[in-house]
Amino acid sequence: MIQREKPEEFVHTNVRVYPPLLQCRDSECSSRQTLTGVGPTVLELADLQRYWPPLSSERGGYSVHPAVTGSPIDFLPLDIPSGPAALCITIDALGGYSCVGVVGVAGERFRTACAGDGLTLALIELARLGTWKRGRFAGVPGSAIQVHRLGAETALSTDQTHMSVIAGEVIIKWLNHPDLRGDQLLRLEQIRAAGFTAVPQNLAHVTWETPRGPRAVVLIDHYVEGAEDGWTWCLQAARDYAHDPTGSKEWTPEFIGRALGNLIADLHAAMAKPTALLPNPTANATDADVRTWAVDACGLFSRADQSFTGQLADRDTRRGWGILRDCLDVGIPRIPPVISLTHADLHIGQVLLTPSNDLLLVDFEGDPLAQERPVLDSPMRDVAHMATSLALVGQAAAKRDGESDWLWAWTRRACTQFVKGYRSAGEQLGLPAAFDQRLFHAFVAEQLAAELIYSHTVLPRWSYAPLGVVRSVDKTGLLAPHREPMS
Repeated sequence: MIQREKPEEFVHTNVRVYPPLLQCRDSECSSRQTLTGVGPTVLELADLQRYWPPLSSERGGYSVHPAVTGSPIDFLPLDIPSGPAALCITIDALGGYSCVGVVGVAGERFRTACAGDGLTLALIELARLGTWKRGRFAGVPGSAIQVHRLGAETALSTDQTHMSVIAGEVIIKWLNHPDLRGDQLLRLEQIRAAGFTAVPQNLAHVTWETPRGPRAVVLIDHYVEGAEDGWTWCLQAARDYAHDPTGSKEWTPEFIGRALGNLIADLHAAMAKPTALLPNPTANATDADVRTWAVDACGLFSRADQSFTGQLADRDTRRGWGILRDCLDVGIPRIPPVISLTHADLHIGQVLLTPSNDLLLVDFEGDPLAQERPVLDSPMRDVAHMATSLALVGQAAAKRDGESDWLWAWTRRACTQFVKGYRSAGEQLGLPAAFDQRLFHAFVAEQLAAELIYSHTVLPRWSYAPLGVVRSVDKTGLLAPHREPMS
């Protein structure tokens, strides 16, 4: 089971009520005020606790928990047209903090909020106040970008752990499991300080004060209208190439691989650049770090073995699985690997293609389903995860159109050119972390095991993709040019 940090105990006041936030412009608010609309005129923490858990929403809510558990320990009241609403902090079933949006319904009951209830628009209005503070909640401004157009709230329908809602030129992400260590904001602030601009502009974020400091619970970003994530644009490019390899003159696998390699090298250079925020942004991994990586990877392999015993039994899959298992035997490198900030959940779905053909990176909160790692990690993990996702794109294309020699050519060329592009750009940028082929191969193997576990526990219909990559790992270019002999 994923271990989540347990919240520390601290005292909360029984009543946490503020004026309607769409109307309040003062930094200090009295402790008992009237909320307009239907439902209780004064919203108290006891009201939420008495009628907890909230009723589920038929349309799907801002919270994607299987069930809302625990009890609210704090809340931020929000005023919406239909009545009272709140952003609640609870303790979830794993003993960690959760962030849940609720709205009032008949009587004094609440239900989980959905796109269309107005919570997103209320928070956007609140963000326009600039810096604000309500109890343990606070608003922190981001980029000074002018929002000209808001629209109806629409939920982003792609598979994701958190919940994202679009409203015109703004997209809000509700972090159902708040980032208790603050890694995400550290990553974003570091790359902004280093001058990396290939990210959507952040308008603001809402934080909640934990005993270890403020942590983001809501992110408010500029929405790039017409942008497609990589599971759309890259998948279409692979399918187009497989149908007509001579037809595409621009989005060839070589061009895609090099563009992605350059992008990730630029990101890693920004994360490794000394700034006022991080004067010493890199370090050398210790032998203990390397052993921990190996133990974690072997643990994932064992779990995948147990979950996919039957599917891993045929000859080709067993052969591929054996090759990948050998890749885990890295040993202690003679030269300590460099560690730095990383994206921490990098795959092709985190790369947006804008209508002007720019590539943007999103979702820096880390992998919420992975074992928690130190904030400084090997950049090779990012590189391996992106390369693996390109091989998975090839499997998704084959699922739709059938396998072909040209599709395997797309996968092999995209993967190998990505690695070459990253290495070449990294050398030009003076990246302190030299490309480590053995670590890269080990992280590829680990990621494929993680993809199998993810499909088994969360998304069963996805299992065909990592199984297909394992079965044909020698065709993908993931382990190109050749695996190094294991000593």
